[in-house]
Order: sequence, then C-alpha cells, then structure tokens
Amino acid sequence: MQKAKLILLALVFTIAVPCGAAIAAQEQLIHSKVSVGYWDIWKHTNGEWQDEGEPGQSAQYSETYTIPDKFLDEYKITRITTSSPKEFSEQDYNIAGKYWDFKGNKIEYNDFMNRIYGPYIPKGYSVLGSPITSTGDITVERSFILNPTQLENGKKAIDLKASANRHIVDLSDREFAQAAEGWRWYQPVLIKWYGVPKGVHDLQFTDRTPQLFGDLTTGNQVDGNISIKNLSNWPTLAQYTQFRVYIQEEGGQPLMVSSAPLSLGGLEETDVSFGFRCPGNKFKLILTANMYYNGRWVEENLRVFKNGNPISKPEEEYLRNKVVTSLTPSIGGDEDTGGPSNLAVTGLQLLNENGNPVSGTVMVNEQYKVKATFKSTFDSSGVANVRFYLKRESGSIQFKDCKNVMFSPNGTKTETWNMAGMGEDVSLMATVAYKWWEQQDKWKKEPFDGKEETIYDDNIMMMDIIGTDAPDGPPTPGSWFYPVYYPPMTEQWVPITEEKEVLKTTPGWVQVPFIPDDKQAELRYRITE
Repeated sequence: MQKAKLILLALVFTIAVPCGAAIAAQEQLIHSKVSVGYWDIWKHTNGEWQDEGEPGQSAQYSETYTIPDKFLDEYKITRITTSSPKEFSEQDYNIAGKYWDFKGNKIEYNDFMNRIYGPYIPKGYSVLGSPITSTGDITVERSFILNPTQLENGKKAIDLKASANRHIVDLSDREFAQAAEGWRWYQPVLIKWYGVPKGVHDLQFTDRTPQLFGDLTTGNQVDGNISIKNLSNWPTLAQYTQFRVYIQEEGGQPLMVSSAPLSLGGLEETDVSFGFRCPGNKFKLILTANMYYNGRWVEENLRVFKNGNPISKPEEEYLRNKVVTSLTPSIGGDEDTGGPSNLAVTGLQLLNENGNPVSGTVMVNEQYKVKATFKSTFDSSGVANVRFYLKRESGSIQFKDCKNVMFSPNGTKTETWNMAGMGEDVSLMATVAYKWWEQQDKWKKEPFDGKEETIYDDNIMMMDIIGTDAPDGPPTPGSWFYPVYYPPMTEQWVPITEEKEVLKTTPGWVQVPFIPDDKQAELRYRITE
C-alpha cells in the first residue's frame, strides 16, 4: 500500500520597503506562507495496517521550506516562526494572501477553518520549527495522533474507502481493492520570515541556475548564460572583478575552464555568457563572481569606483557569489552505461512545443515535453516502471506519472511526458525501477524481472529549471486540469419525477338510474290500397 504525505500549496505575501531608507534598519515581516500537508493510513484486507501507522499511534514528519531568493538579495533574515491553526488568526491568514485552490480561487478563512481543512486536523497536532536564518530555510516537524474517530473538534477523519472519496486516493485499482480501511488528516501550518534590509556593497547572481543551450552529450560544446547584479551604487573595477567557470567531475577537484572581467555600472544587472565542453562523467558546473578555487574557495573584495576614488572591501555576504548545478551528460550511441545487470537513465531533456531543447528558464502555463532516455544492460528482456517526478521549492517530491516499459536485452527506450511551465523553480526527475517512498523519505529500489541491479545511483536523473511569471499583455488561451477536493463529499440518490396526464379506458358495467315515462305514445294510422 502507498501512504501519502504531501505539501499541497504555499502562498506568498511580500511587504514592500521604501527605497533609500537611511535610518537604522528595523525588523519587519517580509514574507509569509500558508501550507497544508496530509497523512493517510491504510489497513490491508488481511487485517494488517501498513507502514504509515495505525489508529492510536503517534506520527510525525518533517518538511523544509525556503524563502524565495529575491528576499535573500535584499534582506538579512533575523528569525523564522511557525504556527498551527490554533495559533494563527484570521488576520495572519489574510496577510499571507489566503489559501488558493488548484483552480486559482481564494479560499476564505471561514471555509478554510470550518469546512475544507480545519475539521480534519488530527488530535494532538503540533508544529516545531528548526530555522537556519543565514539561508532562510526552516525545517518544520509536524506531530499528531492517528485517531480517526477523535479529532480536535470531535469529528471523524476523512474516510478514504467511501466511494465519494475514491478520486483523491493515489493508489492503483488493485492496491485500492486490497485496502479494507483508510483515513486521512490535514496538517496546516503558517510560516513567517522576519528580516532587516541589507547593505548595498554586494555582487550577486540573480539566477539560481544558468540557462544552457545544446545537448549535454559527452564531447559536445555547451553554451550558456546567467544573470548577475551589482547591488552597489558605484561601477565595478573590471580588472579586479572576475567571472569564472569551473567543471568538477565526480570524484575530482574543481578545474577552471574560463574567466572574464565583469564591468557593471551601479545597480546594473546583466547576462554573462560562457561555454564549456561536456565531460564524460557526472559533473558539477560551478560559476563564481569574485571567488576562486585554490584548494578551497577564496572570497575576493568587491572593488568599485566611488566619486573618482577606488574602494575595496569585502562584500556583505558571499552566499550568492557561487552557483552550482549538478549535471549528467547523455552517453550517446549504444555505449554501456553501467556494466551487466543494470538499468540507467541516460538522458533528460525539456523540449518546447516545437521539439527544441529548453534549458534553464520556462514560462508559466506554456506547454513543454519532458523527454527521458533509459538503457538496460540486462541480457534478458523484462518490464520496468519509469516515472516522472517534480521536486518543488518546498523540497517535497511530487509524483506525476508512471509507465510500464518493456526492455529488450541491452535495449534503449525513450519516453516523454507533457508538462506546463510553472511560476516556481522546480527540478525535473526521471527514474527507472526507482520509486520515491514519501512516508520514509527515501528512494525504494525495484527488481527487474526478479533480479537486483548492480548499482542504483544511475536510476535517477535530475534537471533544474526556473519558473517565471506570465508576461505582460493579453492572456494566452490555454486549458489546464487540476484535481480539486472539498471534503466532506457524499453520494446521494435524488429521484427525478415528471407529471403526465393519461386517458385510461377501463372495460366493465356501471349502474345508472332509469326513470320510466308514463305518457302514452301518440298513434297515427295510414290506409293504403
């Protein structure tokens, strides 16, 4: 059986800060988010409860949340707080932008708390946050008691075996038929980030990942670009401000492959172009600004030209002076990918509607295809599951699709999935015989034709992409489908009636009154010959 623990949605609130404030920085709320998770338990028809737990037991799980990078550019995080629904108010909920369903409709506080999610909060529910203010991350641990018939408000949990709730259960028909009992609870949380405005003597990459062009195939020349911004009010001294490109192959040290001076005006943001030749092994592409490798990473002063005088001093911080992207090149041809008895993902690409490769940035709601290539080095044929996942900004891994693929001996397969561009940064993940087990927060190995593989490290491949908002101007026509659920749902039979007037003939005798007439009939005679 499969359990489910999912972060459904995160809503964002931003407070604008006036520019040019010269007074001492004061702490302020800069970002807040409402998130909802859920937890399912299942009992098999043999009477055994699955790994997710059983009634009466306690449960807990953790999720990590990260503040969007744009806030780290402008603020120093001072503290991060968490609140359960009993602790946050309607005002807190509204400030966080409320909660949105999958159709883009806002859910009002009363509906959120009293109808959709609040009634199904488990007994003893609590949240505990472990923040890291330097990076804006916070790990939230949710704890609660698995009691289907005694929630905080005295109600029952959602009955997953009810026919009206079948569509929300992420189980195959076979798995669902093997379940005798199932229950669901919701776990909302509100997260707030507080901070103070930063200083301006800083140089930072404004892209989390570079945009790459060309196939990541061994030996190919790959070009790319990335955006960088001078947060200082003064122009940089180009000869002392360097952009560098490093390649670090798996198991090796970073090696610089190119460098270029950075000439940026005050508050200027620009795209920097670069290129490299794709190595033959898994590698990290490392881009730096005012930072170089010499057995360790060395941070350089930012030198600017202020009022005719050069100024050199350390930057405010160096968290955004280095961008690291993990990449796996396609092997190409029919080369062996892992020795005998192995399955591997050998390629992962994102294609636009014209079938051209896309790397780096996508546009929200535009249609794309995810193309993955898989290789078997088994000397026998067999069926394996290939899956497509998305890793969201919150850190949660979202299952998208699974296909059963027949591999011939030493065969290669290519599969594609449709995907709509999103407004957040995500990682595309393709796997073969490798399943994400949410309850245990780990990957589960699957046998191939009853056989174990020699290694599983190459059964997964990831690709980072950056989401962008929709462009200004008229909206682009499109159609998107999302599952929507507003518990509780019930099935009710309603009779449909229609009135008709029918003329019916019934055979038989009916007694009627008879009144005789006493008058004599008038007789007339006519004589004829």
